[in-house]
Amino acid sequence: MKANIDYNDFPKRFVHCLNEKCTRGEECLRRQMALEAPEERRSFTVVNPKHIHSENGENCTQFLSVEPKLFAKGIKKLFDKIPHKEALLLKQQILNYLGRNTYYRCYREERMLSPQEQEYIQQLFLQQNIKEPPQYEELVPYYQLD
Repeated sequence: MKANIDYNDFPKRFVHCLNEKCTRGEECLRRQMALEAPEERRSFTVVNPKHIHSENGENCTQFLSVEPKLFAKGIKKLFDKIPHKEALLLKQQILNYLGRNTYYRCYREERMLSPQEQEYIQQLFLQQNIKEPPQYEELVPYYQLD
């Protein structure tokens, strides 16, 4: 397990895996979190064993990598280097994609953008012929939880 994983940083609803026979357990966040659960934690959510179709974990639909991904924190700089007309259009498209609440939570740095959301925003920039990549306040290594 990666040394920088802190069990208390994960949401209480995080789904754990108890499959001891899985050959991918060392690289699966769900399995590693089950192993790291502190003794004082009386209960946690687990993967339904009926969803484990192979004991070795080859095609596990619940697998999550222990390798952190880069999440974007803060979108206040997102339109700084873009002409106003294009910035207005992009902002509206991003609002439509994320929803108003999520957009402003990202703006206030209460929520980070996942790698998939960053990719979608990058594609919107490219559709507007903006070669400059989107600018975020910070890229933070974090775990893909879904």
